[in-house]
Amino acid sequence: MPLVLAADVGTTATKAGVVDVHGRVLAHAEEPNPVRSPEPGAAEHDPEQLWRTLCRLSRRVARGREDRIKAVVLTGYQLGLLPLDARQRPLGGVITLLDMRSMETFRGLEAACDAKALYRRTGCPPFAPYPLAKVWWLRHRRPALFRRARWLVGGKDWLLLRMTGRLATEASLSSATWMLNIRTGDWDPMALRLAGVAKTRMPEVIPPFAAMGGLRPQAAEALGLAPGTLVAPGIYDAAALLVGLGGLEPGVAAVNFGTTAMMRIVTRRPVLDREMRLQAYSFDGTRWLGGSGVNNAGNGRAWLRGRLGLGSDAELDALAAKVPPGSEGVKFLPYFTGERDPRIGNVAASILGLREGHGPGHLARAQLEGVAYTIRMIRDALRENGVTIREIRLGGAGAKSPLWVRIIADVLNVPVTVPAVAHPSLVGCAAIGYAATGLCRTVDEAARRLSRSGRRVRPDPRSASVYARGITEHMALVSRLYGG
Repeated sequence: MPLVLAADVGTTATKAGVVDVHGRVLAHAEEPNPVRSPEPGAAEHDPEQLWRTLCRLSRRVARGREDRIKAVVLTGYQLGLLPLDARQRPLGGVITLLDMRSMETFRGLEAACDAKALYRRTGCPPFAPYPLAKVWWLRHRRPALFRRARWLVGGKDWLLLRMTGRLATEASLSSATWMLNIRTGDWDPMALRLAGVAKTRMPEVIPPFAAMGGLRPQAAEALGLAPGTLVAPGIYDAAALLVGLGGLEPGVAAVNFGTTAMMRIVTRRPVLDREMRLQAYSFDGTRWLGGSGVNNAGNGRAWLRGRLGLGSDAELDALAAKVPPGSEGVKFLPYFTGERDPRIGNVAASILGLREGHGPGHLARAQLEGVAYTIRMIRDALRENGVTIREIRLGGAGAKSPLWVRIIADVLNVPVTVPAVAHPSLVGCAAIGYAATGLCRTVDEAARRLSRSGRRVRPDPRSASVYARGITEHMALVSRLYGG
């Protein structure tokens, strides 16, 4: 039976697995990706370390299956930037989505651009972590490095270059640069002029599902695979998770809960919003990914767990479960690192409504509810723009919390399914691999074969009624505190 090796290069860890055509993960391994901070605000990955980690994991999971692995597919995080020299060597670290240095020059970029025109062209609202803002920062704060950079790529692009010798980026990753035209599928002239970058300094944009070549002999040896093994570029992490969760069905949205969170739904047109509340990323050239990201999800949970001296999220949930929906008036606006929604912006977190009778459980539940309300804001913006969501497929670390799953179902008032798929982002990658090899006719067909139904949670009418009032109160607080 042919197999696919899938790898997810994330901000905190790289995961690799071998997946069969039934969606079973036959072998899995992961290692952390250390984030280095050479100066205040910096958050970088060492590209060579990413490559070495990928190679170690690949050899580990492929052992004994090398001759059956027919394709390798990568997924990874968006918003990374890696300058390369003329010989395609890194000029530093991968500037990750967690890097805050672009905030230093972001106001100048906002003043220089027509944000609404750029949004209509790229599907990206103004957001400091986008690679365009990072390029602007390089140009103004690191001009020597900016001039030396012959190429400007992402972290996953670099790994694909090591694997195939081809310098390219796939459409879903490049859509989140603020520089790709979502209608032409190529680099946008307005954005490039703003960045001060010629198109020749950008990688070729290729479809995410088609094979981009075979493994070079040296790379194959390092990865423990056969030379010439097919390489498909894959899609970015939240989109891979969507595919792995079976989220290609009409009306089904995928929500990924990790340190951050994401809501995405596949649409037949780019869904743009007059208030720029939504992002529209390319999916496969004929479909797009509508929705938005949430900067703050599991990070607020980790912060609260640490402040309360608890050892696990399960302990936090046990406290939260003792508190009724609505947290008896406690409101937690969990915006520790600001938000992408222009109604919130670059703000700080807030806790309101505390009284003497409240305790740790109220804070724990209010934090979960605050994240759910933020996801609800995305759902409502999609609905206002003609996109109906009838079901949510939930993945990520947050999906392991029955309480959080329940809160999401009640706040959004739609059924939530947690599919019985181990490592859905890897399964989503594998679906792309099986389509690229021709073993499945399309990615949609492969996703149907590989994904499996799981636990389904329907909204509770009484709790949904409480949260219908709660979202109104949440929005009023956002408007009052943050001017949204």
